[in-house]
Amino acid sequence: FPRELTVPTADALADSVKPARLVRSIEEALDAANEILQATGKAYKTPDVPENEEARLAELRRLMLLDMRPEEEFDRITKRLAKDIATPIALLAFVDKDRQFFASQVGLPPDLAKSREAPRAVSFCGHVVAEEAVLVVEDVLKDKRFANNPFLRERGFRFYAGVPLRTSGGFVLGALSVIDKAPRAFSDDDRRLLEAAASEVIAEIERKVSQPVEERPAAPAAAAA
Repeated sequence: FPRELTVPTADALADSVKPARLVRSIEEALDAANEILQATGKAYKTPDVPENEEARLAELRRLMLLDMRPEEEFDRITKRLAKDIATPIALLAFVDKDRQFFASQVGLPPDLAKSREAPRAVSFCGHVVAEEAVLVVEDVLKDKRFANNPFLRERGFRFYAGVPLRTSGGFVLGALSVIDKAPRAFSDDDRRLLEAAASEVIAEIERKVSQPVEERPAAPAAAAA
């Protein structure tokens, strides 16, 4: 991604005499693009930031959940979830300041599976964290919050159901979710399966926290420049 990218604001779109705004990150570029969409009536909703955001992020770091190596137990949960609810994608994501980190996944496109992250601003999981509640979108194209989301449209994601990963201390760290590329219904049984799996994830996190730090899986080493 280029270090600096010039994106016209909504005002600049209407009045070409006004200067464009300079943006320096993916998140700023997405915000600027959404301003243009707002001017044309095709905006999408970006996730709000919860009131306890600073404390929530501190808890994520205390638990050492970001950029962790793949965990066999988490992978077992996502694989079983995709099978039980019959969706091609199951995802365990922890929501960082500007991104969502994929701690475990089944069925994501290869580039996302490799990078293990995506911008928070265009994520479903960011909304789960903001609302601290179950989010079900049975058809993305019929939901005005997401119908014009460029990331979701590019990936062809049409269905989403996610539940909060809430600690005993009340912090929502991220979401456990299932995704499909076709619209579908989400039954009460599906919801119970998803919520039960989320409880397993939290139990596993709390079990790992009780381990000595030296026994916890380390984050992968950064690649040499």
